[in-house]
Amino acid sequence: MNTLKLEIEVEDQFLDDILINSIECGYSGYWAGFTEYKSEVPSFKIREEDEDSIEGDPVEPWILVDRAFILKGIATVLKTDFSVCTSIRNYILTGAKENDAGNIDAECTDVILQAALLGELTYG
Repeated sequence: MNTLKLEIEVEDQFLDDILINSIECGYSGYWAGFTEYKSEVPSFKIREEDEDSIEGDPVEPWILVDRAFILKGIATVLKTDFSVCTSIRNYILTGAKENDAGNIDAECTDVILQAALLGELTYG
């Protein structure tokens, strides 16, 4: 078997656009909690929240969502062993190659957040 590895350079603005879309659309709110968005350095914090948890259960720690976190999510989604529908993977790949987040919608940003935080597509 032959292996082909792609290296794609993405601009900070591309990562910022995805980060901002992920917090503004609120699509991931059905499985995650968010802190307030900080615009001076594009970032916010996220954690998985289980609506079935019982009072007293341990609470997940807050994780910083910044450019590195978004990049980690994209890289995870683009791995061939990451289970996601082809169209979402293609939207993300095309966006990264073109440095254009225009086709990366709320569903795609939700997948990117889950990939970075959970390592898999757990919700939706």
